[in-house]
Amino acid sequence: MTNNKKCNFMISTKRGKFKFLIFTLLSVAIILLSTQFIAAAGPANVNLGTAGDFVILAETKISTTGTTSIVGDIGISPAAASFITGFGLSSPPTTFTTSSLVTGKVYAYDYDVPTPAKMNTAILDMQTAYTDAAGRTPDETGRGAGTLSGETFVPGVYKWTSPVTITSDIYLTGGANDIWIFQIDQTFNIQAGKKIILIGGAQAKNIFWQVAGETTLYPNSVFNGIILDQTGIAMQNGATLNGKALAQSAVTLIANRIILYNGSLPQEYCGDGIKNGNEICDEGSLNGQVGHCNTQCTGTTTVVCGNHILEFGEQCDDGNLNNNDACKNDCTNNICGDGYINPLAEQCESDGDCSVIIGQICNNICSCAISSCTPGTTMSRQCGQTDIGECSYGTQTRTCEEVWGTWGTCIGAVNPVGEICGDGKDNDCDRLIDEGCHKPIPVMNDNLFILLVASTLILGLYYSFKKYGR
Repeated sequence: MTNNKKCNFMISTKRGKFKFLIFTLLSVAIILLSTQFIAAAGPANVNLGTAGDFVILAETKISTTGTTSIVGDIGISPAAASFITGFGLSSPPTTFTTSSLVTGKVYAYDYDVPTPAKMNTAILDMQTAYTDAAGRTPDETGRGAGTLSGETFVPGVYKWTSPVTITSDIYLTGGANDIWIFQIDQTFNIQAGKKIILIGGAQAKNIFWQVAGETTLYPNSVFNGIILDQTGIAMQNGATLNGKALAQSAVTLIANRIILYNGSLPQEYCGDGIKNGNEICDEGSLNGQVGHCNTQCTGTTTVVCGNHILEFGEQCDDGNLNNNDACKNDCTNNICGDGYINPLAEQCESDGDCSVIIGQICNNICSCAISSCTPGTTMSRQCGQTDIGECSYGTQTRTCEEVWGTWGTCIGAVNPVGEICGDGKDNDCDRLIDEGCHKPIPVMNDNLFILLVASTLILGLYYSFKKYGR
């Protein structure tokens, strides 16, 4: 009898300890989950009011050239409809007009009632939203001194007092309800072919870019988020905006695509890196670069030096393959010291070019001059291949003896080298950064890791309790 009581007491004690352990672990899991949802929330949303009814809203002008495609309504106020150009608006206007470039309606302040009041309210709401976003307390300031390359941003408020440039793809990682606010006190641009990439369910409708200076989306860039700009928004050829362009002045478009999806762009667009539908090719961020898919996904991009068209990567193109003019046959500029005479700016490249008159030399600006020098003095001139990207020109010198000596080696010039992946620099000096490199694989963010750990822990506790906890 005593032994049975002792045995029962031991079993009861073990069960009690096990239940206490389960209770403790379950509490930890709940805390982890709570931390996950709180930490991932970011700031409160920015209320756009009726400005949110538009994908483009401007006060002074909306213009487009080329084949632009817009899904959603656009509007202008207090400027009149005459300041909406390039859209071929339907007539006569009523409370709105339409355009073949817009899947939606076009509104202007001078259209029929009640449109004037509608537009006035939308503009005021846009200004209020801008002020709200600008007034939030930042969680981080000055990331990258304004140069963003391969950065990852979790939900939060980020601020810069300097100009901001996206030089390589950046990543926004978070959940479907998380909020990002970016406060930029000066200009903001995203370089050609670069992307803002959303990860983990992040949605463009929850990302706010508050910009005091002008915002520029360079050719073939892909932008996610709502732009609230105090100065102006300029989208260059082929740029895509998944979001809204809300400007307190003008919005300028050149063959762009603007739409707002619930999340990142779908996989049916040129530039996503996946060949879909009628696309012949699609290499993502490589589109538009020489030897790769073009920006329309219809074939290979080719640059032809000598066709009199300035194409990507060319410094010049004068329509010929003559080295001895302002533009050389590799479509780089003819400069003093490169060995080729530019008759529009140079008389010579070496002393031999000045031999018609005895005693003349080729000086440091590639002009022929009488050789009169003081022994020991030096002359210098520019040398090197280019000053694009990481490259720079150097200096050649020569010393006067009784006459000027020959030009020495080129000192200090930085010439093109192979692209170094991941450094965010134009090492081969062709105006492209990290081309041909694979984009980094995004690292799982801490919030998602906590969620996975907590979920696994709860699942393990459930099965343990089911088997041993009775």
